[in-house]
Amino acid sequence: MSDYNLIDEPWISVVVDYKGTTKLVGLKEFFEHAHEYIALAGDMPTQDFAVMRFLLAILHTVFSRYDAHGEAYEMIELNDRMQQIEKVDLEDEEDYEDALMETWKDLWNAKKFPEIVVKYLDAWHDRFYLFDDKYPFYQVTEDIFKEATIYNNQKSVVEDVGKISFKTINRLISESNEKVSIFSMKNSDKNKLTTAQLTRWIIHYMGYSTTSDKYKFKAFHEITDIEKYDAPAGWLYTIGGLNYKVDNLFETLLLNFIIAHPEERYRYNIQRPSWEFTPSENTEFYLNKNGSSIDNLARLYTDYGRAIKIVNQENIYDGCLESVQLPILDKKYNLLECMTIWDKQKNAFNFSKRKTYESLWRNFGMIYCKSDDYQIPGIVDWIRKVSTLIDVDNIRLVVQVLVSDQTASNKIKSEIYDELYLNLKIIGDDVESGWIFRIKNIVDNTKNFLERYYKNFISDLMQLCNNDKLCNNDKKTRDQRDQRICQYMANIYYKIDKPFNDWIHSIKLDENKDEKEKQWLGILKSIILDEINKIYNSLGNKFYIGREIKRGKKSEYINIAIIYNNLRSNINKKL
Repeated sequence: MSDYNLIDEPWISVVVDYKGTTKLVGLKEFFEHAHEYIALAGDMPTQDFAVMRFLLAILHTVFSRYDAHGEAYEMIELNDRMQQIEKVDLEDEEDYEDALMETWKDLWNAKKFPEIVVKYLDAWHDRFYLFDDKYPFYQVTEDIFKEATIYNNQKSVVEDVGKISFKTINRLISESNEKVSIFSMKNSDKNKLTTAQLTRWIIHYMGYSTTSDKYKFKAFHEITDIEKYDAPAGWLYTIGGLNYKVDNLFETLLLNFIIAHPEERYRYNIQRPSWEFTPSENTEFYLNKNGSSIDNLARLYTDYGRAIKIVNQENIYDGCLESVQLPILDKKYNLLECMTIWDKQKNAFNFSKRKTYESLWRNFGMIYCKSDDYQIPGIVDWIRKVSTLIDVDNIRLVVQVLVSDQTASNKIKSEIYDELYLNLKIIGDDVESGWIFRIKNIVDNTKNFLERYYKNFISDLMQLCNNDKLCNNDKKTRDQRDQRICQYMANIYYKIDKPFNDWIHSIKLDENKDEKEKQWLGILKSIILDEINKIYNSLGNKFYIGREIKRGKKSEYINIAIIYNNLRSNINKKL
């Protein structure tokens, strides 16, 4: 039985006008009309991110083999299913890279996708059925679970595999069968999904799977006595997500379409998406620990976080998934991944997730400035490379993250979505005297002032709150005091977030840097003064009486007037 082909059936939700009107389209219609759409419009930003990467996998596959006019590159050989047979010869690599960049440039100038994308999809039409006995999309077949030896979290071999309800993979609900989600966005029919919704949530689940399912493979075909393997949360759940957006879906895809990888070791590898393999081949690939050796973006963007299968196909409006964990990809120094923020840990680069209250601009240096401490995300290097080829002024750098509750099940606690507007010419101005390093210094100085002088003011304020018993030094009181300080700091950053984003969005390449910096410092000074005046005017007489506190080995008398004037003095000196 073959049913619901993603090429023909409508399942991708897109925005079609500035009134916010949405419609569902299939893959064929999408690639024929992507230039007419504004954005993806799925159920949540992380779902749009996962779907975008799936769409990018199609582009990487097609345009690593064909140019923008639908002609195969002369330096590669293709079979009758439009697959690349062998890697590009060493002597042809430079010409191949030039051809790839020319293809990207021609696509951008054409302002629409060519027919070759749909021709490729037609050639692989049988691999895009959501329901199929041989090649179910993003799934395994029933015989794989039957032929495999599977064990649960008690290390006991089992006949049945774990089951995940639709209401669990639907992250608007995220409800298990054991625990009711009281504040979910649906009160009834929580386990019901349309086929279009189910398709999008399966793609999302592959990237953002939690670890509540505990079933693993012990043996499969010739792969026997599989060693214990790590299978934590999905790849996208681990890395967060970083990409660029504009108000045209075709251009958004092209901006994130890294046709020539920034790392040379990945640049000339064959693009092999998961749908070009059978379910059995995909399963064996991971169980043979090949997942850690993924070397192309098409495969990475279609990574199998789990071996899954839709159950109860006759009534998918109230069904579940069978799910078994697969070995994790190698995260350490995996620079194949371009859409994440990197920081240096233990002499290697690992993925970095931001704190829930930390806005994107506060990581500006980590994103845009190369140093001994940070690796610039590949997507940023790519945008700088193509910035001279395109005519877009302002683009949005977007981060979307699902935050774990840090339990063994890694349940989703919250979602972060943030944007940073920046002129494209500014992104490319990364010389030492350019805008990028000036903005980094401004960001660092802003954070340093807040973390040193403003935070000291708040800390002293907490010391004055003796009626609230926040002046004691036992652990419980210190924790309460630190929590209050964090709340004040989160509040001042919140007050700064939008003004800073507006200021950075307004920067023009030819503006005077000193004058522009002075403008921001004036805005910052006004915000801080307004905040501390509100605090100062809200306090009672006890704060003027003051008290003696210890700073290191010395004692010092403080009251609200003293710490208020000290902060104002530092504002005038430093800002």
